[in-house]
This record gives sequence, structure tokens and C-alpha cells, in this order.
Amino acid sequence: MESDEGFMGIGGKNSNQQNQSIGNLNNLFNFGMNAGQNAISSGNSSLGAAGSYWSSLLSGNKASMNQAVAPETNAIASAGDAQRRQQASLGTARGGGVSGGNQQQQTSQNAAVDNALFSARPAAAAGATQVGGAQIGEGTNLLNTASSATANAGKIATDARTQAAQEQQQVIKDIFGFGGNSV
Repeated sequence: MESDEGFMGIGGKNSNQQNQSIGNLNNLFNFGMNAGQNAISSGNSSLGAAGSYWSSLLSGNKASMNQAVAPETNAIASAGDAQRRQQASLGTARGGGVSGGNQQQQTSQNAAVDNALFSARPAAAAGATQVGGAQIGEGTNLLNTASSATANAGKIATDARTQAAQEQQQVIKDIFGFGGNSV
């Protein structure tokens, strides 16, 4: 008589411990897949942003280059405007030392903008590249964990079925005198 437990109550079914292990590995797989995919997506986004920044700077297009360093150049322009307003409030902005001071200040402002164009934010692009690479590495590790969990769950199930089949063959051999592992 055959039951849910296999032939004559032997084998054919995973133990509670095996089922729990498979369930835990399934949870690990689901977590690893979702977290891994999210990390890779975030990493690719960070790498895309860094690549766009570098492309803007390397394009040679003055408008794109200025846009890439706009926060720095805006701060420089604001400081220059404030300095010129201060000079204007102290006297006439067209004569004396004020005119020369305004011209020198504008030249200094342009030099600061040029410095910002070529040296202010490369570290940010390098940092975004590092972050993106780290996120992709983390995602890859999580996907590898998920893959390992799947392989282990499959091995547990296969081993359980192999063990159950061996037990059934042994019972048949013991009862009937044939079967089992004969060649």
C-alpha cells in the first residue's frame, strides 16, 4: 500500500527540516534577486550621471561646460557682483580707482570661472563613478547569493529524493529479495 509517505510509508517526502531549509533558501533567493537588481540599477544610474558630466566637460561646447559647473560659477558671479556693488556704494563706479578695481575684479572672476570649469568637480564625477561601481559590485554579490541559494535548495531536494529512492529500494529488496542496486 502506498501513502503520501512513499512506498509502505518509507521515503517520498521531504522532512520538516528540509522543507524549512528550502523555504529559508527561497527567502534568501527572493531577497538577493530584488536587492541585487536594485543595487545594479542604482549603480548604473550613478555611472550614467558621471558619464554625462564628463561628456559635458569633454564636449568642448562652452554652454555644456558652463552648465556642468554652474553651481561653482554662480557662486563666483555672486561674489563678484557683491564686490562691485560694495565699490559702487563707496563712490562713483566710473572714475578713480573704482573703475580699475571693477575691471580687475571682473578679470579675477573670469579666471575663477575658468578654474571651476577645469578643476572644481572632477572629484564628484570620480566619486559618482566609485559609488556606481560599488553599487554594481554589491548587486552582483547579492545576485550571486541568490544563485547560490537556488543551487542549494535544488541540491537539498535532489538529495532528499535520492535518499527516499534508496530507502524504497532497500525495503523492496529486504521484503521481496530483489531490487535495490543490482547490476
